[in-house]
Amino acid sequence: MASPESRLSFSSTVFGITRYWPGYSPDLKHIVVFGASYCDVGYSHQSPHPTPEHPLGVPFPGYTYAEDGQANWVGHLITEHGPQSSQDPASGGPPPALVYDYAKGGATVHGVVHQVNDGFLRAGSAGWKPEWARWNSNDTIFMTWVGINDCALTRADRFVTSMKVYFEAQEAIYSAGGRNFLLINVPPVGRFRGKDVPNKDYETWNKLLEDGAASFATANPEATVMIFSAWDLFHNVMDNPDKYGFCTEKGGSGVGGFLVDGLHPTSKMHDIIAREISIFLRAQSPI
Repeated sequence: MASPESRLSFSSTVFGITRYWPGYSPDLKHIVVFGASYCDVGYSHQSPHPTPEHPLGVPFPGYTYAEDGQANWVGHLITEHGPQSSQDPASGGPPPALVYDYAKGGATVHGVVHQVNDGFLRAGSAGWKPEWARWNSNDTIFMTWVGINDCALTRADRFVTSMKVYFEAQEAIYSAGGRNFLLINVPPVGRFRGKDVPNKDYETWNKLLEDGAASFATANPEATVMIFSAWDLFHNVMDNPDKYGFCTEKGGSGVGGFLVDGLHPTSKMHDIIAREISIFLRAQSPI
């Protein structure tokens, strides 16, 4: 395993804040999610529409790849780590952000394209701003977390093509009116399997994601583009499990660990992911 001093770091990065960013505040009313199993809550364009009472559309916490009946980071993000100061509309506070989560377990970037075009942008779906999804450019953030399956299924010399597809999906969102983008890089999955398993493909993916995000932001100056580093967060948790409340005797997986099955995070780890995302977003003040 590379030492903390020698391994690559991919810090959370902001490529520019624009007038469309409302801040991580009650003004952020809609969250649209694309990705794979880490993000999947079992929602589709055929599901009941999200409402303040059921902000995921499906009954909370949805159907996740965490432990049975437990929330993933999306569920945690709209409850204890949400942009609203209160998640109880009856209390008089703002209602929770509504979530349109098109992520599907096993997805690659090509799956994300399908989620965008045949889910979000399908005629009559949320992308068309129907009565039940009155989002606009300055109250909505689009989050994409994909790449683990691409790294497992695609040769690294084809990642450039995969990244082109990735940003074609972001361009489609931009063309539909999306202006606020949070892209999440891949964690060091090789390290999940053993201390000496290399992470070269994941490093390559994350570097290409950084380059692509910079180019996307330059080409679309009205877009707020941010990368949250799951890479750095997962390394920090594995370097300091006790600090995050995990049992070191479990080796980082199983009951008491941060993984359910050697790949998918426990709900406790998802809670940490949501908390760190919220801290990162809250630090980005509107202009």
